[in-house]
Amino acid sequence: MKIKNLLFFSIFILNFISLNAFIVNVEALKNQLNDQHIIKLGDLHYGCSANEDYKHPTLTNNEIAEINKKQAREIVSFSKQYPAQDCLFIVEDLYNYTGKVKKIEINFYETRLDHEKNNLTNCMSYINDVCQQEHIDIANVEFRQSYILFFDTFEIDADLFLKEFQAAIKEIKEYNDSKELNNYYKQVISRIDKQNKKLLTSLRTSNKKYYNEIQNLISNTQVDQFCEDLCDLIDIKIIHNIYKHKNKKYIFVCAGDTHIQRINKLLTKINFHTIYKSPESSAIYPIDFKITLSKLVVADPEVESPYVFVFMLLMFFLSIKFPTRFRVLHFHSLKLISKMEKIS
Repeated sequence: MKIKNLLFFSIFILNFISLNAFIVNVEALKNQLNDQHIIKLGDLHYGCSANEDYKHPTLTNNEIAEINKKQAREIVSFSKQYPAQDCLFIVEDLYNYTGKVKKIEINFYETRLDHEKNNLTNCMSYINDVCQQEHIDIANVEFRQSYILFFDTFEIDADLFLKEFQAAIKEIKEYNDSKELNNYYKQVISRIDKQNKKLLTSLRTSNKKYYNEIQNLISNTQVDQFCEDLCDLIDIKIIHNIYKHKNKKYIFVCAGDTHIQRINKLLTKINFHTIYKSPESSAIYPIDFKITLSKLVVADPEVESPYVFVFMLLMFFLSIKFPTRFRVLHFHSLKLISKMEKIS
């Protein structure tokens, strides 16, 4: 029997890449127009700071550091099955400052060295390191270093903080992506200006410039709102880097899990749709399921060989018989099911 126009779907075949890591959300998307693929990896940032919010309930910082290093190596290693020129990593890496202010660059370089002595690490930084060593293109969308130095550690004044913030806004205003994305960017910037007008005015007009000297003028609610709004700008920078790198066939987005989940509504605007999503995890302990980032197999809609169909049937039944060893993930077309029913 000829099997034609049957395999209208994309699949991930399990490749047994075991990542005992804090990647808690894995999702793959495909562009319907140009076959570009995005693999999103959502991280929980455990162990990246001495702050209690990032402390794991049972694991030590040393254990988390080893997990993060292993995780970074394996993720980048997986990408090497594709030509380097076809790959791009997008990361949210706080330690690697990409701006122009030397004082901030030196501060975060020294902060990273100090943190690593105490095993306070971040998987994103290790991914950045490995990509640079392997000459794989990487884009860092993190720009909030000045926020930390102003609001948290009081190491820079309001003038420098505002300068950095305005530079980020100016960059986004200059993006020229799709009409729909550009409109969304404008809406976000307008909302940020409106919601944070009181805070920004206080910073611009106060005689005293350091936050610990003027924080009585600004409520915690205002600061929290501003922090949330900066997260929206991170989402925009991720989408922009995806949009402008249409020449990259495989884009790996490694960021906080909140960003990873939120950018889907924007990805649909540029023709991406989900072809795989990992099972939900409790996210308290390192993931023990096998990350399904195997070599992507895209079935040809015009394939007529029955051997392909037999292989697919074999994998399907093995995934039922041995669910922890074999998985066929995400069927793109219900035509496969209907054909299988007719054959049986």
